Amino acid sequence: MPDKKNRKEGAAKQSSAKELGVRTARAASLLISGRFVSIIISAAMFIIVARLLQPHNYGIYVLIMSAATIISTIGNPNIGNYLKERIPRLAAQKKTAEAGTALGDAFLISLCIGAALLIISVIFGNTISTYFLKAPNYNFALDLGFISVLASLLYSTFNDALISINKSGGAAFASIVHSTIQAVTSVSLVFMGFGIIGALSGFTIGLVFAFIFELYIANKTHPIRFAVKGMAKRFAEAINFSKYLTFSGVISSIVSNFSTIYLSFFVLPSIIGDYGIAQKALSAIDVITGSIALALIPMFSEAKQRSPSGPDAGKLFYYSIYLSLLVATPIVLFISIFSHVLIVLLFSASYAGATLYMQLIMLSIPISIFGAYGVNFVIGIGEPGKVMKYTLITGLVSVAAMVPLTMYFGVVGTIAAIFYIGNIIPGMLYVKYILRRGAKLNLSKISRVILANAVPAIALSAMLLLNLQPILELVLGAIIYLAIYPILAAKFGAIEVKDIALIKESGDKLPFVGGILNAFLNYAAAFTS
Repeated sequence: MPDKKNRKEGAAKQSSAKELGVRTARAASLLISGRFVSIIISAAMFIIVARLLQPHNYGIYVLIMSAATIISTIGNPNIGNYLKERIPRLAAQKKTAEAGTALGDAFLISLCIGAALLIISVIFGNTISTYFLKAPNYNFALDLGFISVLASLLYSTFNDALISINKSGGAAFASIVHSTIQAVTSVSLVFMGFGIIGALSGFTIGLVFAFIFELYIANKTHPIRFAVKGMAKRFAEAINFSKYLTFSGVISSIVSNFSTIYLSFFVLPSIIGDYGIAQKALSAIDVITGSIALALIPMFSEAKQRSPSGPDAGKLFYYSIYLSLLVATPIVLFISIFSHVLIVLLFSASYAGATLYMQLIMLSIPISIFGAYGVNFVIGIGEPGKVMKYTLITGLVSVAAMVPLTMYFGVVGTIAAIFYIGNIIPGMLYVKYILRRGAKLNLSKISRVILANAVPAIALSAMLLLNLQPILELVLGAIIYLAIYPILAAKFGAIEVKDIALIKESGDKLPFVGGILNAFLNYAAAFTS
């Protein structure tokens, strides 16, 4: 009887965990959907603005945004993480007033820190502009970039606040508001001749309007209250709660953005512009991997109940990598192969120098997946301190490698340090850690995914020798890849009958990638034995 009772209780816990995961996935799907729409709008704006600014001015824009991002990240207390834990707990206890106080704290803390960073940045703006950006004529543009630091802190904090009060739809719409207003304003101002100042102004104006919208929704749900008494104590609690993830985010952001500023000591702004163009290609892959991570939430919740840090969780880690590579690898290779065509068609021949940079960055994405999912795994089993340790190790090694590599090899050296060494190190650390926890990784199927992609990739590379019209090359290349890849995936054993049902279950929860993934599975199923 006790065994039967325990089995029932265990089944109930697993069911409850999976239901919680499904609810979480549904809420998160709104965020992914909003982000997808936002990225489409931002991509259109980015293409137009880059074409109008040309490589030199766009390079200055990239440098200013890198400096502003570093300052914003260093001063960001990530109070949004604290809100995600505190407000749902207060709401469950019917403590509406305290929830409103937490929102008030978030507003005041972000406002004070953002204002302080803005004042300090403006004071030292001339020094930063002259010695670090080597652009003394862009002091006003740099000040606009610093203003965006304050707007960005408020926007990001209240985006998390909306998630914490179960308004994921509002958070998603806020990102669309930001990207839409930024796109319209930036393109209009740049087209009217305001150049970099117009692009920076549009970015900040979009953030301000999105923040106002977030503030309205948050205040409507939980009226915001300002309680100065005890604020220092509550602020200390918030910092302590998210210190590990905050530190990890700061290290990653500094390494990434400082690499761009350091690069400016050795190359012209126009080369920085090419590098900035290449970096933007990562956005499309981020949506895919983010969507896949979303689909895995229910299964992770169930696996965590069965085996918090052992084989079940390890299988999920392997499965997430496998699924990401199955979908992302063909996109990565397609963009790499046709990078020159895409750059010239979208951004003009002025950015042709970005071709090699885009190819190198895109080819680093499969390596990055191991570390990216390793972070989720370790946080999921409740060890954020391990994330901080591995992030610090990765940052130190990447910077140590970046200094000489950038000095001697320019952009290629920076890419090698940040996108290859900076991804190989965490991948090795997380995989080693997960294997030590008793998990087992089956790399055989992952290697078959890569093999199934190799054949169409070689065929498409050979097709470039025909020198067809650019549009024809893209269309014909896409048709060939879509026709050949699913067949080879089935024939090489990269996907089997037993995988299809399980992946379809996950695919149903993917807001955008799911439809494409299911179509691929249905086609591949016809060739599986």
